[in-house]
Amino acid sequence: NIDLFETLKEDQAMVLTRKVTTTWVLQNNLNLLENLFENIHHLKALWPNDRTTFFEELWHLLKNNLGTKNLKLAYNHLQKAKKDTEKNQLIRVVIEGKKLPNPTENKELGDALFTNYQGQFTELFNIHSFDPETGKLVILGSINNSPIIIMAETHEITKLQQALLKSLFDGLQK
Repeated sequence: NIDLFETLKEDQAMVLTRKVTTTWVLQNNLNLLENLFENIHHLKALWPNDRTTFFEELWHLLKNNLGTKNLKLAYNHLQKAKKDTEKNQLIRVVIEGKKLPNPTENKELGDALFTNYQGQFTELFNIHSFDPETGKLVILGSINNSPIIIMAETHEITKLQQALLKSLFDGLQK
């Protein structure tokens, strides 16, 4: 009841929160597993024509299936030339947020991240690092040879989550 909840100590509240979050994440994992092909087909249709929406929807999928507190995606985006005499420009976009994705062109942060992880995009989906004490997670991936950096804060990363997200990234390839 509400009175007992208000008197919980911090460590008791954390245990309760993790229990609820773990159940919610597992339910999202099972839902993604049941609808994996539909999600892949939907995202693949967005990829060539609406890269921003593609990454916003990928952000939501990752957030729900990892149970993140914070989630940040960095990726390359091709900005179309405004004039015939200009060339298309490669820009770095960072989508971050706690509840909703907020995409911004962030050259400095994007360039710093891609420089930091340069040469490490060797797999379609790779958990680069995870610190269970801080919950900081870094995933390096690639979609159709376009690198993506995923940074999150989460309680854990299970084998189910790893397999499911690897399958998602495998399915998103051409």
